[in-house]
Amino acid sequence: MACLFCFYSNVAAQDILSIPQSKAHDLALNMQWTEARSLVKDNNAYSIYITSLCNTLELLINEDKRLVEPYELIFDKQLAYLDSQPVSAEVLFAQAELHLQLAFVYLKFEREFDGAFKLRKAYQLAARGRKKYPNFLPMLKSHGLLQILLGAVPEKYNWVLRMMNMEGSTQTGLAELQLLSNSNTFTNTEASIFLALIHGYVRQEPMIAKTYITQLIDENSSKDIISFVGATLALKNNNAEESLALLKTLTPDDLPAIDYLTGEALLYKGDYETAIKSFQQYIKHFKGNSFLKDAQFKTGICYQLQNNQTKAIEHYDLARAISHENTEADKYANRVLNSTDGINSKLTKIRFLTDGGYYDEARQAAQQISPSDIPSIKEQVEYYYRQGRLAHLSGKANAARLFYEQVIDMSGDPDTSEWYFAPNACLQLGYLKKQTDDTSAAKRYFTQAIAYKKHEYKNSIDAKAKAALSQLKTLK
Repeated sequence: MACLFCFYSNVAAQDILSIPQSKAHDLALNMQWTEARSLVKDNNAYSIYITSLCNTLELLINEDKRLVEPYELIFDKQLAYLDSQPVSAEVLFAQAELHLQLAFVYLKFEREFDGAFKLRKAYQLAARGRKKYPNFLPMLKSHGLLQILLGAVPEKYNWVLRMMNMEGSTQTGLAELQLLSNSNTFTNTEASIFLALIHGYVRQEPMIAKTYITQLIDENSSKDIISFVGATLALKNNNAEESLALLKTLTPDDLPAIDYLTGEALLYKGDYETAIKSFQQYIKHFKGNSFLKDAQFKTGICYQLQNNQTKAIEHYDLARAISHENTEADKYANRVLNSTDGINSKLTKIRFLTDGGYYDEARQAAQQISPSDIPSIKEQVEYYYRQGRLAHLSGKANAARLFYEQVIDMSGDPDTSEWYFAPNACLQLGYLKKQTDDTSAAKRYFTQAIAYKKHEYKNSIDAKAKAALSQLKTLK
């Protein structure tokens, strides 16, 4: 890696965008897409790339189905123009990026076959660009990201990659994005954002992710996409206060996703009344389907935690009426809503306080639970799981291990258990063992996490476990 960086530092291009393109790129990352597009109406490869970036971000974040067809026509027109141009590093970069961006859009809107086809085309173009123009750094963005995506594909699907003549390496992809992040090209910010997301969500390395976001915020005071990503990572990594602080800095007033994230952070904090308002704003204004069921479900939870059972039932019924479940949060909401177990208010309160990083308040709530409050086996398993998460996040590793092991023992056979508590307990035990360099035990727990078949968080837990197993291989 050091040798690569020394080599590339001598050949790295300076910023190669024109002044309007540079301003448009900044506006795109500031989520001011209309203004950005107005500055790059020509057919230059970088102008096409920036326009496509605007369209992609808008579709992925707002999910407005009405825009899919007109933006798809723009994608097709831009790709046709690029295909007619002489081959160059810039043209190959733009082609690879447009195919990759369109793949993300298709996958977001559940057009898996179209998405897979575009992903393969992006892979071919990025590989060609890396081979033909090895010193052209912007290509590292698309090539590196594809290496990470393909490297994370479960082993049972490797035959698909072989059939499509594709292969990936997480380590190669990370090295390429890191190299690009440290360069002085116009794509370095995007590379750093991807690195933050990968370390935060896939590799479960929240402090590394936070380092990237903090540095990006310090260096780019006007890029709202950075604060938006930082807010999602802070919320995911048990820091609702930091998430709320970042969300308050965002300037766009037409992004319902901000309302959803704000609602989540306020729910974690225990500000149920304001959380309800944020969730309802999201439901009212969001044009897509993602998290709508979850937002209604969590509105119901807010009312339940306020002891307003009538309003809670009303919103649980509204959540049941929403059929779309394309996110794990929506799937979890659906499973709980259609279960006969009901929602245990005391356990739920501990969960959200812990998720928000309010550990003292969560500990106080846990101390108020008596055996009569958790009569069912599921509630007892969840109680130990919540205690394990609280101990783990509070830095009490030994106590966390005991709680996690109790959860696994009580949950039963991986083939029949339908709760996510045991697989996530296995995942967390794997991380704890990895920290103590007990590679054999870590591998065993990560493998065991994947063995659970039926829980609602299988995709994300399996992805994290597989990424961790991949990391273990590099440590040998």
